[in-house]
Amino acid sequence: TTGNQTYNDAVSLGADTTVASTGGGNISFNGTVNGAQALTVNTSGTSTFGGIVGGGTALTSLTTNSGGTTAINGGSVTATGNQSYGDNVTLGADASLTATGTGNIAFGGSIANSGGTRNLTLSTAGTGTGNGEISVTGAVGATGALGTLTVTNSNGATFASSVSADTVAITDTADGKTVAFQNDLTVGTALTVSGSATDTYNVSIIGSSN
Repeated sequence: TTGNQTYNDAVSLGADTTVASTGGGNISFNGTVNGAQALTVNTSGTSTFGGIVGGGTALTSLTTNSGGTTAINGGSVTATGNQSYGDNVTLGADASLTATGTGNIAFGGSIANSGGTRNLTLSTAGTGTGNGEISVTGAVGATGALGTLTVTNSNGATFASSVSADTVAITDTADGKTVAFQNDLTVGTALTVSGSATDTYNVSIIGSSN
């Protein structure tokens, strides 16, 4: 369509699906989204996920294009493959993003609170080169610090811009991998690092830390 698209009921994907607004309209999923399929949402407007995504049946992948905003308001997104958010992301609720298979989680823009201070958990399960990695290009806590940022079970993570959160928790990173903060890291209360006694991984802070 050229304008808005609004899906008020639960959505079940029966095939790989691309939803697009060529005129920059808003695309809103106000209920749950499920199905072992790939979902692509393309608009220069706002893409809103108002319900849990992949909570019943995980998606195989989720992609949003650059140029707009993705609002994650439903609490969680689960996919077996990649989650790729090309635009800036806002969190309208505490959010948990999980890649249960070999998928990566990638943000091409910033991550910001919306309507209050939010917690964000990023979790991947993939092992081997190119699998289970987390990358964030833009600032995290861009308009105000997140509550708790948790990075867990990753095969390495890279934060290219500043990160601001009250608490940052890094847990169970794969053996030999690195969680890298390549710009300023601002923590209000605590930075915690934990994991299996058999795994050794690195945490790198290149910018200033507070």
